[in-house]
Amino acid sequence: MRTLIVLAVCLSVATLASAADNTGPGREAIAEILTSAKAWHVFIEHGGGEQPSSRAGVQRWEFFRRGNEVVGRTTQMAPGFNGEFEVTVRDNGFDFARCCLYPPGTPKSSVDYDPKDAKYPFKRTTTPQKWWLSPEL
Repeated sequence: MRTLIVLAVCLSVATLASAADNTGPGREAIAEILTSAKAWHVFIEHGGGEQPSSRAGVQRWEFFRRGNEVVGRTTQMAPGFNGEFEVTVRDNGFDFARCCLYPPGTPKSSVDYDPKDAKYPFKRTTTPQKWWLSPEL
């Protein structure tokens, strides 16, 4: 319940900040939103529409703070394939370096924050491979 309240407050603050500034709610607000959810369901689909379909692949990620950094980790891959990944928080979303099966130096992927979408507040729908992140509360 505490996580739900924290996420609701963060989304409200971020929405107000975003409305006043088109660049986004700010890095600290994005970091708080990411780390306040228990985990995130990550839907990945090639093609598709504005929301994931039943064909989308689903992963579970967690985000946590390590010092001043935000770190991500996969949690539901086969044993031996889960791992941590680098997260770069931006004012309006975050970039991440994929882990596990991807070689070092793989370009980062980006998702943007959408304050109007409580179900999928982080997403990338402008490329053929689309991403949607939904908080697990």
